Amino acid sequence: MRKCTRVAAVLLALGTAAAGTAVPAAAAPLGLQLVTRTSPVDQATKEVVVGCPGGTKAYSVGARVNGSPPGFVVVDRVEPAADLTSVVVRARPRVVGTAWSVTGFALCGFGQPRLYPSGDTVQADQVLHDTDTDAESCPAGQVTGVGATISNPANEPVGLYALKPNPALSAAIASASGPAGPWPAGQWKVKAWAICAELSLDLALVEAMSGKSEDSPKTVIATCPDGSLIGWGGAVDGPPPHKPAALEGTTPNTTDNEVTAIGTAGASPWSMAAYAICVK
Repeated sequence: MRKCTRVAAVLLALGTAAAGTAVPAAAAPLGLQLVTRTSPVDQATKEVVVGCPGGTKAYSVGARVNGSPPGFVVVDRVEPAADLTSVVVRARPRVVGTAWSVTGFALCGFGQPRLYPSGDTVQADQVLHDTDTDAESCPAGQVTGVGATISNPANEPVGLYALKPNPALSAAIASASGPAGPWPAGQWKVKAWAICAELSLDLALVEAMSGKSEDSPKTVIATCPDGSLIGWGGAVDGPPPHKPAALEGTTPNTTDNEVTAIGTAGASPWSMAAYAICVK
């Protein structure tokens, strides 16, 4: 099932376009370029930094776990730099016993995307819980990227199960799950990061959803029907508890203007969603 929501963006003369020059209905003026980096293959927690080429900034970011059995490894950090020139991606094992790697993605381009909130810090909760959700807002119709950071002082196997925009492209939503106890397990917190851009182009959100079942893992592809991919997201959707749930990856394909989302969950029937943010 696919839904498409079109959002009209506010006009802005891009720095890469001459004053008074009409910006074509395509992403070409942004000079979008997908940058990836993959970690070494082993069994340990690992982190990679993906940097944008000089003069460009990240419009969207993401991560994918490679080579691990479903549910064995979780992504717990997709954190853009404050100036959006890079993103830090981290993953950790929930179950040790297999070698794996993690790939980070940054879709970089010219212009002035902004990170919300700016300079925020993340501290763990003092309240025990097994799921947590955070949302960060920006002006309506401007979300192009979603990131998250999990504060996890006890190094528990906590992982993200949702990184998604809302239908109005006015908020970035991040959700995570992990153990609730005994103490100090459960004292962790998720923080969402929103990448927002005021463009002279129209944005449209495409959502693709799998059927609901107990099958795991599930893979879904969301494709821009026209225009270019500028952002993406993915989410496990199902009844709580989400403790076994994990968003194992969102893989952008800028050639076919699509994103592939893969996730795992527990025994309750659940579905998988992929989100493509498209620019015309």
